[in-house]
This record gives sequence, structure tokens and C-alpha cells, in this order.
Amino acid sequence: MKLLQRQQVIIIVLAGALIIGFAMFLYYPLSRQTKAVQQADAAQSTAAAKADARKRQLPVLRRQTEDMEQLLQNFDKRLPTSREFATLWQQIADVMNAYNLKDQLVQPGNEIRGSRINCIPISIRCTGRLEQIFEFLESLEKLERLIRIENFKLENDKNFTGWLKMNAEANVYYRASAFEQT
Repeated sequence: MKLLQRQQVIIIVLAGALIIGFAMFLYYPLSRQTKAVQQADAAQSTAAAKADARKRQLPVLRRQTEDMEQLLQNFDKRLPTSREFATLWQQIADVMNAYNLKDQLVQPGNEIRGSRINCIPISIRCTGRLEQIFEFLESLEKLERLIRIENFKLENDKNFTGWLKMNAEANVYYRASAFEQT
């Protein structure tokens, strides 16, 4: 094999240096930038897909908001600004009588005061057939007051005649007055 001349060696070394310089100073930084741009593009595509999915959910969320506003208006109507429990006790007794429930007892507990809403726990006991008790509970739900049943228990009579004894613990709510909030 022939020995290379000095000029040829210099040319080969310079060509190698140019190739290494090109790789180090142009190709490597450009490939890093390309990867960074690809990652940013993927992140932006993901963000755009999420935004598009959220955009499709907007009509559903608007309907839910309108429904919730309607429920909130109904909720406010069912929270009086005063106790008015004598009227409520009478309404409960009238409903119990309307469904011929026996052994009626509606007993209030100690009032629980909150910053904006107060409640009074009540115990409701009566005896009747399942249909009567069910209709009573439906009517209780339709009253113009917010009543939340916390505990509910039905017991069969000892002779299994179809009569049930209902024991329920409920809370009756009303708004705290401005005087109570301070």
C-alpha cells in the first residue's frame, strides 16, 4: 500500500474535522431541537384534545348548571326564615291521619344551630301497612319544608299481620335569622 502524502493526510484530517464539527455543532443541536419541538407538539396536541373534549362537554355542563339553579331555587323555597314548627307538626299529623296511620308520635329533639342553617331533629313513629307508610313518606317529601330522613326502621308485628311499625329520625331545616348569625 502506498503511503499517503502529507497534503492528502491534511485533507483527510480536515475532512474528518469538518464531519465531526458538523455532527457536533449542527446535527446534534438540531436533533435536540427537533425532539423538543416534537415533544412540545405532542403536549400541545394533547392539550388541544383535552380542550376539544371539554368544549364538547360544555352543553351538558350548561344543562346541569340550569338544573342545579332550579334545584337551588326550590331549595331556598323549602327553607323558611323562621321555625314555624307548629304548622309543620300539624301538617305531619294531618298526613298521618290521611293515611290512617296508628300510634302516631312526632317528637322534636334539641335544636342544632349553624352559621346559616339551623335544624331540629325529630323522631317520627307510627304503625300502618307498607303502602300507607310509603304514601306517608312520599307526602312528607312533598311538603313545603326541607325534611331529611337520617335513620329509618321498619319492624314487622309479632303476629305477622302485615302491620309495620315505623321509626324514623329526621331533620327539619330553617334559615338562621340575621340576628342569630351575628
